[in-house]
Amino acid sequence: MLNIQNLSFSYGRKKIFHGLSFTVAQGDCIGIVGCNGCGKSTLLSVLAGCRPARSGSVFLEGCDIASDPSVSRTRIGYVPQEIPFIPELSVYDNLLFWYPGKKQDMDAALLSPICHALGIRELLYKRVSVLSGGQRKKAGIVSALLHHPALLLLDEPSSALDIGIRSEITDFLKSYLQNGGTVLLSTHEECELTLCNRLIAMRNGTIHEISPSLRDIALLQQIQ
Repeated sequence: MLNIQNLSFSYGRKKIFHGLSFTVAQGDCIGIVGCNGCGKSTLLSVLAGCRPARSGSVFLEGCDIASDPSVSRTRIGYVPQEIPFIPELSVYDNLLFWYPGKKQDMDAALLSPICHALGIRELLYKRVSVLSGGQRKKAGIVSALLHHPALLLLDEPSSALDIGIRSEITDFLKSYLQNGGTVLLSTHEECELTLCNRLIAMRNGTIHEISPSLRDIALLQQIQ
């Protein structure tokens, strides 16, 4: 499904990562782990098509996302740590702003079981500025899902959330994967690590695949 070939990215002269190559198969849930500042968030933003790589290629279902931006808009759902919603607008208006299709198609998508499971209907006409962090995160996930993407990219989706919201997001991810979804996420959360069938450790600008069963000290040793 996703094929990353010799991907590199720099901020000026500072190399963030270089020569990254790996593949993601349909139905995978791959966790990216690493210390703060190692480049996990930057990697996800490049894969989402939000930042251009310095070199290398990213192919989704055989299409190069750099040469065809419509691929990332229509086939990838991306949830960054900070949801880029406009605070003064309602959740509904923000969803409509980011939706890549027609309004009537979005309205139909909002009736889906996944949107119901995330409790988005009760939030639709609230201004984003009055939402809690957990509610914004759920709205961000819904925004990423409405166009039925082939791949979901999540940047620490449960970070700093309370136990209740974290559990809701974990339950959603379980359902999404059981229904054939594909997920690539950066995480250190136990509840999310248990969902991953593969783990990729990011360190010193490179990556290596590690056992998805690693936890605590054994996991820490792989990322330091």
